[in-house]
Amino acid sequence: MTKTRISMFAALAVIVALGLFGQPALAADFQLHSMIIAKADLPAGMVSPDAASQLHQLVTAMGAGSPDTSSDVPYWPCFTGGSDPACSSIPAGGIVLGAPFYTWPLTTCTSSTEACGTIYWLFETDVASTKAEIDVTVTVTQGSNTIYTVGGAVGKNPGAGNVEIVYANAAFGEGDCFNGGTCVNPSAGVATITTTTTIGKQSATGKATITLSASD
Repeated sequence: MTKTRISMFAALAVIVALGLFGQPALAADFQLHSMIIAKADLPAGMVSPDAASQLHQLVTAMGAGSPDTSSDVPYWPCFTGGSDPACSSIPAGGIVLGAPFYTWPLTTCTSSTEACGTIYWLFETDVASTKAEIDVTVTVTQGSNTIYTVGGAVGKNPGAGNVEIVYANAAFGEGDCFNGGTCVNPSAGVATITTTTTIGKQSATGKATITLSASD
């Protein structure tokens, strides 16, 4: 069944890594995972200029999933200073992601045994509370049909001034509604990715469009 892994990292900027559709299969994992790597180095007393909003969506995309290292951990997402030695040469402030694509092969992305890519989104949290949970949901739809959804808590908010990434390996179709409900098999054509991040009373939503392409 589809591999699903959600994790969280803090970073300052994004360095995109090249990825190919012909990647190794992504490992099955239905649990949500979170890891806070670092806090942004902001000047003392700095706050969000928009006092009414403390959660800000930055990037939403679907990119190439990562093969695993010899230690059975993914090469990406990762960023300098983390425990993964694959990222040790990256200058401070960078994170490695799978290269995003708009077009995905319909047949590969409806596999019942492996994911075809990784959905990821970045957001900045300026919420001060370190007791609040970070709750996330990602859903992929075609019209009124849901073809993928997963979500849940990914850990405690690290406090104000962090840029974070959440990611989930995904394929689309029946059996890929991990939040309950009913998913249907996709068809060739456009699909919409919607992500929601909630911390306390603060919420941020991201959207991206992909297309599933059938062979001639």
